[in-house]
Amino acid sequence: MAGSTQSFKIPLFDGKINFMIWQSIIQDLLVQQGLDQALEDERAISINETEWTKIQRMTVSMIRLALALGIKHNMLKETTSKALWEKLENIYASKSLT
Repeated sequence: MAGSTQSFKIPLFDGKINFMIWQSIIQDLLVQQGLDQALEDERAISINETEWTKIQRMTVSMIRLALALGIKHNMLKETTSKALWEKLENIYASKSLT
């Protein structure tokens, strides 16, 4: 549908829901917002530093907005989306597999 906007209910990650499912939802959301490149290891050559900084801030914000307060509190020091994403994975991905 051209010109329509879709609304998605994003579950807050609270450590109780399955991290892998939540992670997949957030990745899909980042793709829809055009921010998925922020999770790459390096900035694409076609993106200048100013734009990269803006993409990083927007992506970190988007991920944090989907975290419950108790989880978010432990993620406030992370300033890049890659570092935030990896910290979440290190803590919660293995718990979701068991």
